[in-house]
Amino acid sequence: MSEIVLNALAKRRAELMGEDTALRAKLAQIWADIGHLDAVIRQFDPDYNLAGIRGKRPRNREAARRGETSRAVLGLLREAGAPISTAEVVERMMAQRGLDAAARRAAHGGQAVRVNTACGMLMVGRRGRSARPRGPRDARR
Repeated sequence: MSEIVLNALAKRRAELMGEDTALRAKLAQIWADIGHLDAVIRQFDPDYNLAGIRGKRPRNREAARRGETSRAVLGLLREAGAPISTAEVVERMMAQRGLDAAARRAAHGGQAVRVNTACGMLMVGRRGRSARPRGPRDARR
C-alpha cells in the first residue's frame, strides 16, 4: 500500500518539477524580451525613466464579458422551465463554459463564479425579466 502511495507522490513531484522547469524557461524568455524592449526605448530616449513603467496584470481569460452572465442566466432559466436554485444555475453555467466544478470549488470555494452568477441573476430580476433568484437561504424563510 505504501509503495503505491510513494509512487503516486513521486510521480506528482516529477510533474511539478517539470512544470517548474518550463515556467523558469518562460520567465527567462520574458526577461530577455523586457531587456530588448528597454534597449529599443533607450534608442529613442536615453533618459526615459524605465523604472517608472509599472507592470500590468494579465487579463483573466475565464472572466465573463459585459452582459454575458445575464444572457447566460436568462438562457438557463428559459431552458429549465421551472424555478431552479442559484447553486444549480452556477453548476450549469460552469458546465456550459467548460469549467470543472469540483476543481473550481477546491481551488476557490467556487465563490467567484457563484457571486458573478448571483449578481447576474439579481440584475436580470431588477430589469423585470425574472423572479428573484432562489437558493438555500430562501428555503429557510
